[in-house]
Amino acid sequence: MNSLRAMVERWLAHMPLCEVSFARFGCEGGGRRCHVRVDVHRPEGDVTIHFFRHRDGMWRVFPPTAAPVAMRIATTRGD
Repeated sequence: MNSLRAMVERWLAHMPLCEVSFARFGCEGGGRRCHVRVDVHRPEGDVTIHFFRHRDGMWRVFPPTAAPVAMRIATTRGD
């Protein structure tokens, strides 16, 4: 599910009809790392959900992991 709208609807499907606002949007790294803050206004109190776009284009509620640091061993030829 790579549509942000579909993901928000999925997360809010169990809630009664309520007002939703997209409060914050940001991208870094040439648009590759994006996040959106969605505010849900309910009579019981407001709820905020953060959505993060992952490398595969999917929106999820957890941030993407950074690329793991890797080391490699190279041998050199002694002359």
